[in-house]
Amino acid sequence: LPRCRVPVLSDGAGGQYFKAHFPFSWMINQYTSQILSETKNLPAAGDFPVCFWKRFETLFDQTKLGEKLLQHLRNQEARYILLYLRDFIYIKYFPHDHDKHQYMVYEFVLLKCFENYSIGDEEFEEPTEVRYTDKLTIPKIHCVYEDSKQLSCLLQQAFVIDKRLGGKLARLISEMKESDDDKLNHLELVLLEEISSLCSHKKERTAREQLARKYVSEVKQWQPIVEKGLSFKQQNQFGKDLQMNIRHKWNRIVAVQLFISHCTLGVGFSVTENSVNRLYVLLGEYPDFTSVDVINNILFVLSSCLQKMNKNMGVPAVTKQKFRDQATRFFISILTNLTFKYLRIGDRNEDLILLLMGFVTLDEKNISVLIKDTENVNIFKKDGFDPSPGFRAFLLQLFIRHRYDVFKVKISQYLNDTVSHYTDQSMKKELCLLIVQSIEDSHHQRFIQYLPQQQIEFLNAQMENITNRYLADLVLSYELLERIAILRFICMHISNWIIECFDLLKTGSDTQISDHILREKKRMIISFQDICLMDGFEYLHVLLLKNIYHQLGSDTLHLITENRDCSWIIPEHVMQEMAELPAVMPDYFIIYGEDYIRIASAVEQVNLLQNKDALSQFFSKNMKLETVLLECILYSIFQEISRFFYIEQEKRTQSLDEKFLTMKNFVNFDLKDINTEVNNLAIQIATNNLGDGHLPNLQLSNTSSNSEIFLIRLIYHVAVMLSGTKYHRLFLPIALIYENPQNLKDRLFPTMMDDHFNSAKAAITESGKWYQCPNGHPYFIGDCGGAQVEFTCTDCGTRVGGKSYILVSQNVLLEKTKDETRAGYLLTKANDVKNVPSGERSLSPASVRIIRVLLDVSFIWSSCSKHPVTRSQVLPSLVNGGLDDPRALPNFFYQHLGRDVRDLTQLTGKNFEEVVFILHLIVKSLMETAGEQCGIPTELTQRELREQWEREFDKRFIQPILNSLHTDVQRQMDQVLSEKRIANNPILRIVYEREEPEPNNPLPHLWRYRTIVSLEHFSQSFSTADVRTKDKCPLVDKFLREENKLFVTRYLPDIVQLQRRVRDKFLHRLDRREAVNTTIKQFLDRTRNENKQEWEELNNQLESLATAWSMIGEDVRKNGRLKMEEALLQQEITPATCLAYLLPSSTGEGVLITSLTDYLVLIHNSFVHAYRDRVKESRSDKIPLRELSTSHVIEYEEHLQPLLLSHAHYSLALGQGSHVTYDFEGVEQQFMEQFIQNKPLILAEHLRFEYTREAYNLDVFEQVRHKVEQTELKEVAWRTIREDLDSLESVSDVLLVLDVVIGFLSSVGGEPEQKVSSYLYDVLKYPRPTHGAGPLQSVRADIILYLKHILSFWKLLSIEKARKLSLLGQIPFSSLKEEFLELTTEDETLEIIRSCDHFPVEKILVYLHEFILFFVRDRSDDQKNFGLRESMVEYGEDMGWKLPEGFKHFPEGIKLSQCASAWSVLSQQHRIASAPVTDM
Repeated sequence: LPRCRVPVLSDGAGGQYFKAHFPFSWMINQYTSQILSETKNLPAAGDFPVCFWKRFETLFDQTKLGEKLLQHLRNQEARYILLYLRDFIYIKYFPHDHDKHQYMVYEFVLLKCFENYSIGDEEFEEPTEVRYTDKLTIPKIHCVYEDSKQLSCLLQQAFVIDKRLGGKLARLISEMKESDDDKLNHLELVLLEEISSLCSHKKERTAREQLARKYVSEVKQWQPIVEKGLSFKQQNQFGKDLQMNIRHKWNRIVAVQLFISHCTLGVGFSVTENSVNRLYVLLGEYPDFTSVDVINNILFVLSSCLQKMNKNMGVPAVTKQKFRDQATRFFISILTNLTFKYLRIGDRNEDLILLLMGFVTLDEKNISVLIKDTENVNIFKKDGFDPSPGFRAFLLQLFIRHRYDVFKVKISQYLNDTVSHYTDQSMKKELCLLIVQSIEDSHHQRFIQYLPQQQIEFLNAQMENITNRYLADLVLSYELLERIAILRFICMHISNWIIECFDLLKTGSDTQISDHILREKKRMIISFQDICLMDGFEYLHVLLLKNIYHQLGSDTLHLITENRDCSWIIPEHVMQEMAELPAVMPDYFIIYGEDYIRIASAVEQVNLLQNKDALSQFFSKNMKLETVLLECILYSIFQEISRFFYIEQEKRTQSLDEKFLTMKNFVNFDLKDINTEVNNLAIQIATNNLGDGHLPNLQLSNTSSNSEIFLIRLIYHVAVMLSGTKYHRLFLPIALIYENPQNLKDRLFPTMMDDHFNSAKAAITESGKWYQCPNGHPYFIGDCGGAQVEFTCTDCGTRVGGKSYILVSQNVLLEKTKDETRAGYLLTKANDVKNVPSGERSLSPASVRIIRVLLDVSFIWSSCSKHPVTRSQVLPSLVNGGLDDPRALPNFFYQHLGRDVRDLTQLTGKNFEEVVFILHLIVKSLMETAGEQCGIPTELTQRELREQWEREFDKRFIQPILNSLHTDVQRQMDQVLSEKRIANNPILRIVYEREEPEPNNPLPHLWRYRTIVSLEHFSQSFSTADVRTKDKCPLVDKFLREENKLFVTRYLPDIVQLQRRVRDKFLHRLDRREAVNTTIKQFLDRTRNENKQEWEELNNQLESLATAWSMIGEDVRKNGRLKMEEALLQQEITPATCLAYLLPSSTGEGVLITSLTDYLVLIHNSFVHAYRDRVKESRSDKIPLRELSTSHVIEYEEHLQPLLLSHAHYSLALGQGSHVTYDFEGVEQQFMEQFIQNKPLILAEHLRFEYTREAYNLDVFEQVRHKVEQTELKEVAWRTIREDLDSLESVSDVLLVLDVVIGFLSSVGGEPEQKVSSYLYDVLKYPRPTHGAGPLQSVRADIILYLKHILSFWKLLSIEKARKLSLLGQIPFSSLKEEFLELTTEDETLEIIRSCDHFPVEKILVYLHEFILFFVRDRSDDQKNFGLRESMVEYGEDMGWKLPEGFKHFPEGIKLSQCASAWSVLSQQHRIASAPVTDM
């Protein structure tokens, strides 16, 4: 036999070649696989898989190839089948280096699967050896390959990692055959045992740090294979027991690997190297991580490590603390991945629950009873394991998530017996608070995963569970704490809804909420109002006010009281107390210390006496006008003027004019010797004319909101700094906007964008071309550089790319070479900025916004105070975008200032007031360091100089403030709040929790405001981190930017399964019109009647699709690779949606599911690529989309909260509820290890659903004619059959059957003289009817029809269906585009009818029908105005038709777009008696 070089076809070894032993085996493989695919689309019949096997083998044997193989291999079939089997294994698997052992393993898998098929099949009675040789056939090889694919893929992956495994498995298989070992039926478990042996720990494997790292890498490499193998379902008890033993053995390896990663390599190898082997030995061979003994041993090893460190004086304290942190994370990983994953509560686990509860309750006595060596393992000693609040909260989250009732009972008993456990009541309060916070966090995590309507339903269900019972009446128990936690959770989200529904943030059009959702949320708010106003819920009412204030700031009172729907939010007793006190607002200038307080007090007292002379005397006697004091005087003047507007008009002792005159005289007489610019500034603020009238927003008024006053105060603060030229020299690039803006021409401005084109161009090494969109944004097209796909510009959303190498309009080739980074201020109008920006260069998003605030304020002050020429010419020339009118310059930057401050509230999680306070501290820091030199150039003429300046400014002035938000910043805020009038304000007293708590009552402590440890808060904290942290955490940075997209990839496996399921169910069985007219609900109803389990699975998959589309549909349209119509964006997936949206295609409705799938694959792959770039991993393994499962996608929902808790640092102490920090580098490492490591790339495969009429064309018909000789069905036979098919439904059903037959005949052929009914029953294995007609719906058709009539019968039946649809007034050609469904006019209809006198209508109908199906269907839109008659004549000449002579009288004016309408007119005019098709 000839030996040919044959290409390997498998995904993993593509491009490899081998020498074939069986002639043309690669061609036979492709041909057989095609027939197998067709067989899968047949209706189910009999028991699967045996009946499927027989059906496929029958089909194969009836092909010409099958006949030839049977004829030539009959005498030596077994020998040649084994040769084909050998080639088949190489084609599908390609053993590495032609390893004969790997080949033996693959052969064993296939033959073993074949043997299992044969058992119970009455055809086989011979022993196994005979079956292997005599009964194995080519189609059976393909069948068993399909069935054993899961195990074979597992072997392939294992052999890629270690090719030596083939030899080991081959030897084991031989030994097991000899001993008839039961393991022969569980080869996947044999493989896992071997892998476990390879990874088992030996002391020498981790003796050095390099070896330890290699060992960790090996275990991680094997882990996905082992996890996949352990997921195989075992059918007998032997397999289940073996699998459990392997799981325990592997978990032991994983535990050691985690210990090395966290506690050895993560701390210092030399410190804990000997503990690795100790842990491995203590765990035992088959450790059960749900037993208290195993957890006890782990704690013992951790404690021993700390003891060893304490005895070693050379170990620094920082290393010890690092070990404690890493030990916590290691223990959390053990509990998450190895304990709670398998924990089932029962009597044998109660000790473990008590042990873990001991960490939560800090009950040393309880722990000591459960741990066998209390001398060495006391977790409460200094050298013990650290039960931090984060770890305790993590444990509580696990208990809550798994709903362990025994935990609830035990904790309630414990709380009721706290007298014997807690000598300090603060510990009792801490435990209660910890439980409440954990339950609240757990509910919050569930809540944020839901869509808006689901969130409302969830919140409503929780609210209904809250009774009207007074909370204090309940005994201190888990039930009480749970109820408080749920009320807190409800309160948090109701407060958000109040702000959203009543637009308290004044976002206006930015708030997008449907009318239905708005009504539902307002209904929930009213229900919550009823609860708050009930007796016993005062704490809840106050908490609501705290939540709202922390978002709105000091504008809360004004915003709430002006909206009558919200006035109830402030408790009545608070309103009464407020009415009795003068209105005040915080004075942030108190941060300047005692000098300012003394001066401000003097200014206020003298003004109250209305005696300016006394004021002058005060300053002349008590102080000299030193710089610091001068600034304090200026700040005092502003504070006094702004305070005056807070006094109600009837309570004022002076008029506004008198007030302004007093302050102006003071400035003119007592401050006359100061800097002219400072003096002008002082007069402006003394007369409430800040900005000299150029920006009305800078004047205070009785209607000014607190937020507006805060901005004015900030502008004034910067104005004082600029006017007095008192600032650090590093501030000069911004200060020049005021001092000398002419010098900034052609200078680069901080935070503005670079031109990254040349960098991007250099980074891309593949061939291709660069283009730019209509708005100038560049993009790249690879390969040949030709435009073949349309997509969306990521910068502006316009359409880019193109089709058939033709660019979309206004897209052009980009040929620039030089850096085009522009100078000046480059931002457009503030309202045009849609999203909070990411960082620029080395700056974090928060740092970008802070610097832009300083830019904004400097531009505002310069444009309001400089020479008219400067205002009208110089400053506008520095703005390179968005400024239409130079006179609008102050307002342009004022709008940007408001936008930047609002964005900072989102980035930092602080309210407007707190953000402005942070900005004041930065300005104060600039002024306190005035005169200091910066040491770097301040002329920003180059990109490198700008980036250097940004990095230095961020490091010197921004990061110290952001990093001390909860220490120095909080201390200075406390100083502001301690001012007497502020301290007496009841709202501020409540919000900032200044009341003295009841010493022995834990309940008030449970209602304090707190920051939730959540993804949102983590993101806010990360946005303020310095650039060094972000450089070390690129995966976390990417995750936080794209989390909303990554989250949706969890639905990808369901969506893929849904596509394949619906596609396989309707492939070639449904036309487009039926798909559009059938709803998803109708499809589900039919499925429910047939198979309830499938119906439930479909419902879940449809819910996944609907959720995914609703979450990122907008992103798919903007950034997806497939073009989508605008109408698709508005489409919702509901039961009323048409079925066509579930059928994947590149056009029409099906593009929705295709584009969504493609986009989710892109998101997943981008994270895997980012991870591999991060760790410099060069793997390129890909999994085909069709094999995707949940284990392959990045799913983090369940473990993200424990991960954040394990890396969060916070305190349960009073007043520290909002102080939470994170270890970002630790999160980065854990994020990679837990969620992305070992995830494969997904190989995108675009399924395309073929509708019935799209399934076949003339080529298919020609293939049938070539393989099965055809003849016409006689008219009398057709009329006989037609009598049985009297309904549209019966005609449609028979056409579906014929579609299947034609598909198989085009592939495998058949005997012309075989009856169609026989082919259906004997070859395609359709079920035989017990009585009546079969698939052909006609007993006479069963008798009359042969395969030689199949095409003729199909055409006649298609015409009959079209005729019936036409008579019903429906469009008869469902596959036509809308452009070709134009109706004829009344005059045109009459012309067609008159032309019928000149030709036989029935024959023209037949020709026209075929012309529409095979020609018009594929025409482009620009051909719709072609003449129908001329096009049909031209097509007929190409096809060899003999059109009747009289057809020349057919109306010339009828267009191609009217073909379907013309056919209906002809059909209705003459109800044709179907004639046999001739001359076709």
